[in-house]
Amino acid sequence: MTKYEMLSENDVLKLSRLGDRSAEEFLLEQYRPMVLHLTRELHLWSQNSIDIEDFVQEGMIGLFNAIRDFDLDSDANFSTFAYICIKNKLKNTLTYINRKKHLPLKNYEHLEFYNAENERLENENVVSDNGANDPESIVLIDEDIRELYKDIDEKLSDLEKKVIYLYLEGYSRKEIAATLGKGDKSVDNALTRIKTKLKK
Repeated sequence: MTKYEMLSENDVLKLSRLGDRSAEEFLLEQYRPMVLHLTRELHLWSQNSIDIEDFVQEGMIGLFNAIRDFDLDSDANFSTFAYICIKNKLKNTLTYINRKKHLPLKNYEHLEFYNAENERLENENVVSDNGANDPESIVLIDEDIRELYKDIDEKLSDLEKKVIYLYLEGYSRKEIAATLGKGDKSVDNALTRIKTKLKK
């Protein structure tokens, strides 16, 4: 039995935060079976072409992030937090890969198309990206995002900030509650307040 096995999980996490690499490696090894389980489950479910070893590495990154970001003062269990972080990292990886598959459809500006009369068609008459590649639209979107984050920083309480950031990362209400060690009702109330405060 190692010294880490005799400590509470929170104590091992504290040692890891203090730079004890062995404590970090202990936690990574302890939760590796969870990573492997979720990796296999989501890999089979997605039927994606991603290499399984690369997918496992993404899961381990999710676990590493959980070790780094877990709130030691939270009432939540680290195992619950780790599960959510790993699963969301894997889901985000799959989403990113699926988006990349469709990139050729968006990069159409170098293609030439002709109609039945052999007349050249302009790209905008063939495919529309709804302004996604328009510089003016991109600037306006960036400004809106900056304004949103400014409002979040200025108008929301610490709890509301934690809730909205997890919500924006794709966490469900139940996952947010588990991550923050709060009740479902508390999260629902926070989301209601957030919507009210961020209304223009």
